[in-house]
Amino acid sequence: MLGIKDKSASHSLGLGSPPPRSRRMLGLVVEGALTIDDSSNDDAGSGGDESSYSCRPMPTSEKSCSRASTSKQQLDIERDVNVIKSFVFLDLESSALLPCERPKITEICLIAVHRSSINGSTSSTSSPPVIPRVVDKMTLCLYPNKQIHSGDMTGLDNSILLENEKKGFDSNLVDCINAFLNRQTKPVCLVAHNGERFDFPLLKTELNYIDCSLPCDVLCVDSLIAFQDIDDKLEARPENQNNTLPVMSSTSNEHSPSKKRKVSYKLAEIYKRTFGKLPENVHNAEADVVTLIQIVCHHHGVEICNWMDKNAKPWNNIKLYYAPSPGKCSNKFKKLQV
Repeated sequence: MLGIKDKSASHSLGLGSPPPRSRRMLGLVVEGALTIDDSSNDDAGSGGDESSYSCRPMPTSEKSCSRASTSKQQLDIERDVNVIKSFVFLDLESSALLPCERPKITEICLIAVHRSSINGSTSSTSSPPVIPRVVDKMTLCLYPNKQIHSGDMTGLDNSILLENEKKGFDSNLVDCINAFLNRQTKPVCLVAHNGERFDFPLLKTELNYIDCSLPCDVLCVDSLIAFQDIDDKLEARPENQNNTLPVMSSTSNEHSPSKKRKVSYKLAEIYKRTFGKLPENVHNAEADVVTLIQIVCHHHGVEICNWMDKNAKPWNNIKLYYAPSPGKCSNKFKKLQV
């Protein structure tokens, strides 16, 4: 903040009239290039008109300091280019599971967590951690406009969705999803367990069916693949060669350390190995997302963030889960088939 030392400085701020030769403003550094100084016009008696201020080159020492600062800022920006800032954990429930059953989404949940909340949330206890305080959530139930075959698992059937007058997957829902994603700090990455084989392709199919899409810069990553890869690397470390089990994949079955261990990477099984009990609620979209966030925050906060930075894929690379019916497929899909 500029200090007003005398009437001359007061005049430069429009507060009074200065004595003839007493004005001398403090030098103002302008983004590492120039300083503004009106001393060269003192003798001309310019009266403090802003147009009379002259620009003189910044001293070499100040230029060097400014150049170094700018270079450091550029380096920080370059390092941050590929660093995911927002992880949006996703889970879907559907009317069926297999592609041949042509499932439709019956529930969708998105919970967005900033990278800083994941990096600083590791827990040393065996109790499930509380998910970060600062999150954004969106959970919606949808009517699939077809018979639901998974109602026993999800608790969602045609009658309960009709009774609650739920709407189907439409452009209004896509607008909500895109608005939710665009509120997050970029880069944004969708994270789903078994996402590459189910959640991402099914969501892509629903979007394609109504000629809609997600923001083109969205990334996506499958947490199941992440956990498997991280476990494999943990096992390969020399200090773990004699351990019978990796950190995430502990099991009571006996295996030779030299053999590849067959371990389930279902979300509920990972949770049980990690916390010693099954999650309280399964096949509920929001509960499954919370379960995944708890596992990530407990063991792999920093490590999984770094893994996702390197392995996240563009959303546009995701394939459809199944082809829409020939009579109902979108124009976009018809063009792809030509």
